[in-house]
Amino acid sequence: MIICFIIILLNGIIVSAESEPVEVHEWGVVVFGEFSAAAVAVPDPGLASFVADPDFGIDPISVEAPVIFFHGAEFTGDFVVEVVNGSIFEIYPVDGMRTEWDSIRWPDIQVFYPEEGTEYPDDLPAEFLLPYEVVSNWRTLECNSVRTSGGINEGFLYYECFLDTPDFMKYPQLLAAGEGLPEGVDRVLIFLKPYDDIQEMYMVDPQSIFTPMETEEISVYDRSRMMSTLSSWNTAGLYTGELELLWDTWEDYVTAPSWEGDALVVFPLPQDMINRISSLEVLPDGEFEITYGRFFLGMIPVSWSMN
Repeated sequence: MIICFIIILLNGIIVSAESEPVEVHEWGVVVFGEFSAAAVAVPDPGLASFVADPDFGIDPISVEAPVIFFHGAEFTGDFVVEVVNGSIFEIYPVDGMRTEWDSIRWPDIQVFYPEEGTEYPDDLPAEFLLPYEVVSNWRTLECNSVRTSGGINEGFLYYECFLDTPDFMKYPQLLAAGEGLPEGVDRVLIFLKPYDDIQEMYMVDPQSIFTPMETEEISVYDRSRMMSTLSSWNTAGLYTGELELLWDTWEDYVTAPSWEGDALVVFPLPQDMINRISSLEVLPDGEFEITYGRFFLGMIPVSWSMN
C-alpha cells in the first residue's frame, strides 16, 4: 500500500495536508500586589494585600502558573516552556521532565484523544499547593490528554516562576496617576466591595476608575454578563469551556472578595505582555501545523485614596 503525504508550506510552518492542527491553549491571571505581580492560575490571598501606591519599589514578579491545555491532532514529541526573564520554581507534572533555571522540557510526551477509562492521579505531590478540587475541575475540560515519558496521564501542564520584569510594575503606578493601562486596553471592569451582599460591577475606560459611578454601564454582578465580557476580550481563540474554568477558579476571589482596597480593576492582558512572561513551543515527531492561544487577565486592587 502506498501512503502519500502532501507537505505544504503555510505561514512559514511545514505541515501535513492530512493532519489537523495541534492547538495549544493557555490561560492565567496576573495579580498585581505589593512590590510584585503574579500570573496565577489559582488565587492566593497573600498576593492581593496591595493597595496601589505610586511610591512603591520593585521586586521580582511571582508568576504562579498559567494552565496549558492541548486540542486538535494527537502527537508525540517534546513540549518546552521558556521564561523570558526569570526563573522557574514549580512544575506539574514533574514525571519525566527536565528543567533549568529558566526553562522546562517535558520530553517524549504523548498527547492523545482521551479514551474511556483514562485515569489521572488520585493525589498530587505534597509540594504542589493547588487544591485537589481545582485540579479535578480542570480535568473536566474536553481536551486531549497528556502522557508523560514515565507513563503518568494528566489533562494539563502547569508551571510557576519568578520574573525580573520591572516594567510590569508601572501599571499600578499609571492607574494611581489616572493615566490608564497598557496600549490596547480600552475598557476595564471594576468590582466594588460588596455592600449589603450586593456586588457591583462597572465597565469603564481605564481613565475613569476613580469615578466608576459616573458611568451608565453599571450592574449588579452577574456571571452571564461576566462570561460575555470574557468572550469579547478573548482574542486568543480559547474555547468557552476554558473561559468558564478560568472564571470558576477566580470567581470567589473577585466577588467574595479576597482582595484589599476599595475596588478591583480587571482587564485583558495585551499579548505583548503575555509574551514577556514566557514562551511555549511544541517540538513534535513529525510535521504539524501548530497554533498557540494565550489569554490572561490582569487584576489590580485600588484605593480611592490614591487619587
